[in-house]
Amino acid sequence: MSLFLRIYRHILPRALPWRLVPVPQTEFRITANDGDLFTSGDPSVTSGSSVYLKPINDNRIVPDRFLTRLFNALTNFPSDVRDFFDGIWEDIFPDTTTQIAKWENQFNIISSGTEQVRRDRIAAIWKAQGGQGLDYLQDIIQDAGFTDVFIHQWWTDTGGGSFTTKDPFDYIDALNNPLPGGGLLLVNKGPTVASPTYGVYLLAPDSDCGSIESECAHLEGFVFIPVEYVLPTDPDDWPFFIYVGGQTFPNHATLSLDDQTEFERLLLTYFPDQQWIGLLIDYV
Repeated sequence: MSLFLRIYRHILPRALPWRLVPVPQTEFRITANDGDLFTSGDPSVTSGSSVYLKPINDNRIVPDRFLTRLFNALTNFPSDVRDFFDGIWEDIFPDTTTQIAKWENQFNIISSGTEQVRRDRIAAIWKAQGGQGLDYLQDIIQDAGFTDVFIHQWWTDTGGGSFTTKDPFDYIDALNNPLPGGGLLLVNKGPTVASPTYGVYLLAPDSDCGSIESECAHLEGFVFIPVEYVLPTDPDDWPFFIYVGGQTFPNHATLSLDDQTEFERLLLTYFPDQQWIGLLIDYV
């Protein structure tokens, strides 16, 4: 029985036309037979037996009454309200939320991939509590769905407690280090240089320069060009590199081109600001 229907039932008038349950029947209790129950007309009930009437507690809803149908209809709207508010609780969990796009907007996630991938990214960022350890950073990346991507230190263990610093010129294709098939340098995707553009006119009649070769121009706007970083040549700067790629260094990992923007945004969001990132990633 619907909760709302039970509520309606108890606030209705007691008159028979308003009843949602059958009229109570009666039964006989025969005290001479140790409390056994007999209904009216039972042949074992004899004259002179001590009996009393007891109403049967029949709380069943009668489905074919017009009044029952009316109140069943009235319960649909409150039920929808109840279901909606029950669903709000499920919206706080990445696996059950129906508001994926709103949570992506909340966490500034660039949407891409399947629904399950999008849920995994929300869950990964949701539980990220902060930290700079490589294990923590790698867990964030892999929990966000990039399971084939691993983080590597700036140094190489040469055994016996010794190590050597990795030379980024061996792995990164940069403006000052053309390296076909090399990795990408990811420092900061924000800064840009504003370059003005002009409309130029030769031999403008209103030129005041006095030269027939003078040019008259007007400013048309600006073109914003991303800053291109170069690899530092000072070996003392190389320990500030961190490499992101395949499971075994210096192998490359492969990612979808559709995921590039979100993947790089994730790295720049959670990696320490002082680190330069060598991306050993192939986008396809």
